[in-house]
Formats: sequence, C-alpha cells, structure tokens
Amino acid sequence: MLEFYSGNGNMYAWDNEVGLSIPFSHTMRAVMNELSDQKSISNKGIIIKKLKKDFEEEEISYCYDWIKKWEKIKFQNYRLQIPYTVSISDIRQFVLRNCLLQLTLNVTEDCNFRCKYCVYSNNYKYTRHHSDRYMYFSIAKKSIDHFFSLTKEGLRYNPLRVPAVGFYGGEPLLNFDLIKECVEYIEDKYKMYHTHSVLSNFLTDL
Repeated sequence: MLEFYSGNGNMYAWDNEVGLSIPFSHTMRAVMNELSDQKSISNKGIIIKKLKKDFEEEEISYCYDWIKKWEKIKFQNYRLQIPYTVSISDIRQFVLRNCLLQLTLNVTEDCNFRCKYCVYSNNYKYTRHHSDRYMYFSIAKKSIDHFFSLTKEGLRYNPLRVPAVGFYGGEPLLNFDLIKECVEYIEDKYKMYHTHSVLSNFLTDL
C-alpha cells in the first residue's frame, strides 16, 4: 500500500489491489503488519496486548475490525500480502462477466475552474495536474468501438447489462464538440444495445 497525506493532513493509503484510497493511520499500519506476519498468532486479543503500549486499545480494536471487514470486501478468501497469481484469461473472463458497465472518456485535462480541492489541482502528490491536452475523435472512436466489442462478447454472461458512456476531465464541456460527436456516433452505430448517456437528453434539447 502507498501511504500519503491529504492537503488537510489526513492520512490515507492507496490499495492497488482494488484501486481505491482508504482512510489510514499509524495504528492501522501496526495492526496490518501484525496480521501479515505469518509467524505470529493474529487474533484480536493478542494483537491488542502487543500494541497497547504504543496505541489506544479502543483504536487497535477498531482498526482490527475495519481491516477484517476490508479483507472480506476485497476477496472472500484473501489474506493481506499473501501473493497470488491470475492469468490473462482469468482477467478477461472476469471483465466480461462483471465489468463493462461504463466507458469513461477523459476528453480533456483542461479546466476553466481550477478548484484548489480538486484531485488534479497540483496540490496533491502522485496525481496529474491540469494541462491543455484534448482528446480527438479518432481516439474516442477507437475506445468506443473496443468497449462495445467487449460488450458484445460479454452478452453471453450478462445479456441484461446496459452499457453506458460518460465524459470526464478536466472540465469535459470544454470539449463539447467532441462529446456531441461521440454521442451521435454511439446512438447511430450502437443503438441496438439500448445505450444511454447522461448527455443524451440534454443534447436533444439544444
């Protein structure tokens, strides 16, 4: 896990197994280290006894319970830091069965608001900042076609899945012409999938 602090001094950790940031603390790290030590007995009472010299017992107990819940959310039979391997075929089948709910196109990294709290404001480490980069339709079209080719393949696993397309930035409306072009292309070529877009109704009213 990659530990980091927000601009307000709050501690978080990036869990690269699921691609999410979670609230974190020094107590959480200590409990996690105990749980990942395969040579030690890691029941709650023993961990509290080991760590109570350095941390509050109530905090240790809370972190232990939180980590156990997080393990169940991630993988039913997964234990922290135990290595495992999956094949490309396994990943592909998982995507076809469980994913493909939405394609998000990052149509620009530009923004006319530049809010300081934004994750891309250049106020935080390990994240990109705003730029003048804009997506072209040729790139968007390749992404859309690939997404719907996977959607078609995945219908045998989930025939009721309704794919969606969203637009992200920066401020995506700065590239509004591209958004309109994408929506028109999707609704013309892939209308058999009953696709929907958050901008479809909005564009109709223009």
